[in-house]
Amino acid sequence: MSDVRMEQFDTGTDPVEITVATGSGRIDVRLTDEEGVDVEVRHAPEDANAWADGITNLVSWFSTQFGEAKQPQDAAAEAVRRTRVEVVGGRLVVRSPKDPQLRAIPIAVVVRARAGSVVSARSGAGSVRVAGVAAKVDVTTGTGSIDIAEATGAVQATSGTGSVKVGPAPAGVQARTGRGEVELTAVGGPTTVITAGGDVWLGAVSSDVTVRSGTGDITIADATSGTLELTTGSGALRVGIREGSPAEIDVSSGAGDARSDLPLSGTAPENTPPLRIRGRTGVGSAHVTAASR
Repeated sequence: MSDVRMEQFDTGTDPVEITVATGSGRIDVRLTDEEGVDVEVRHAPEDANAWADGITNLVSWFSTQFGEAKQPQDAAAEAVRRTRVEVVGGRLVVRSPKDPQLRAIPIAVVVRARAGSVVSARSGAGSVRVAGVAAKVDVTTGTGSIDIAEATGAVQATSGTGSVKVGPAPAGVQARTGRGEVELTAVGGPTTVITAGGDVWLGAVSSDVTVRSGTGDITIADATSGTLELTTGSGALRVGIREGSPAEIDVSSGAGDARSDLPLSGTAPENTPPLRIRGRTGVGSAHVTAASR
């Protein structure tokens, strides 16, 4: 049996709904202007991790006691063969086998589909990448990085231990990581970022944003509108405001310097400003300055 599998589906020019779920291994979704859907499933020993290896070895040991153990290469080929790959009603499903011994084998999945497709991806341990322009995106990985190039719809990205990077997302982003950096190029819809330990960087911001970091710097490079709620237990705050954008500012630091490089007025404006900033850091500086573009 081969440990590489290729599948092709004729779905025409329409975007599809993509669902990929693996126990271990990377997921790579490539959205292009080409017709149809291509899927590659292969054994990816380079994506193995200690936890998955431990589970595989434990299950193999039990199987050996009953005389049912497969050789490693046979098990890898079996995992590839038994991975579900099908298209039904405009929905592509790629799902690794549920058998504990096979599910722990790292499987790399590459999907090529039409731009504008909806993407849902889950990996127990592995990086997830979405290249090209997607519609809605919902990605989760236990251990591994997330990289989403661009999405016209809402984005949800969750990593247990890994970085999260999202390109332009006009409908907003919900991002969470236990330990890893978060980088969002541009957000135009409601956005929330939560990280226990990791720096957070947002480029262009024109919507409501909430950021909470246990230990990490928070940077907003170019804010124009929205309500920004920024909190870090230990880390620096830096907010850049685009020229000509009126803003209401309330930033403070428990043990650090809080300052603004922009002219301030103590008189409340007649109308609520389009940009409101509230920033808090327990230990670290809080700095409001001109936008860097």
